Amino acid sequence: MILNIKVKAGIMLYALLLSSLFLLLLQFYTNQVISYQKQNQALLTSSRAYLMAEYVRGKEEKQGEVNFTQGQVRYQRENNQLIVTVLLDNREYHYNFREEFSSSMD
Repeated sequence: MILNIKVKAGIMLYALLLSSLFLLLLQFYTNQVISYQKQNQALLTSSRAYLMAEYVRGKEEKQGEVNFTQGQVRYQRENNQLIVTVLLDNREYHYNFREEFSSSMD
């Protein structure tokens, strides 16, 4: 009788140990997936902001503002630089582009 109770307790402890190990692995995996998704979202937002800044780079005006469906871009030219501020998802991204002048030989 005593041996039978010890065996049942051993099986229960073994099952508890295995379930706790499984839960630790599952928690680690879900944390990795969540951090991967956050990193991808941040990269996507940053890429959108850079593309919006690149679009404004071709404008000829000295300063201005362009509104997109997902954000807003303000730009200003000064001292051979284009300073661009992109407001996207309640975050600001700042870019400085150097103006390159092409000299044509006639």
